[in-house]
Amino acid sequence: MELTQCGSNVCVCQSLRDDHAVILREADLFYEALDKLRYEGRYHQRANISAVSRSLSVLRKHLLEHIEIEEKKIFPLLVSFLPRLEAMTHLLYFEHGDFRDHLKAIHSSLAKFKISRTPMAPLSLHTQGMYLVCLLRSHFRIETQSVYMAIHNDLRAEEKKRLSEDCQAEKSEDSNSIKKGDKGV
Repeated sequence: MELTQCGSNVCVCQSLRDDHAVILREADLFYEALDKLRYEGRYHQRANISAVSRSLSVLRKHLLEHIEIEEKKIFPLLVSFLPRLEAMTHLLYFEHGDFRDHLKAIHSSLAKFKISRTPMAPLSLHTQGMYLVCLLRSHFRIETQSVYMAIHNDLRAEEKKRLSEDCQAEKSEDSNSIKKGDKGV
């Protein structure tokens, strides 16, 4: 279902869906780099390891920024406005923890592979990456169909405005922290 029009001129729904699109594009690039690492062999291994590392770094940055905004701004306000979504937000918090854990595990596996170059490591990395991408797609589908739909359909204009302003303030804080080097994403 398309959510492009809101009852107010201010709604965070489109911005959140745009974040999803960027993250999913990065996830696709990450998965493509993992495919190349797994199937192209030793001759291209150095370039493919570099591509996987770069892609993982970009995916991690975008995903962690998005998660932080949801956890600090979206979910707490949404639960205060629509308490019936509390159970759903707990599920989404739990999945955010899974994302963090899987990103760390993949990063660790990649670091070990850079050192040891064991023959089975590309398969393991590929499997870990595939799981992360599938989890992301499922998670984003749930968010879009429940949380964002509730924001769009159930919040009043002033609540949407507050949510949007809070999210913009958080994004500004994040970009200022990154520029200053305060945030290690």
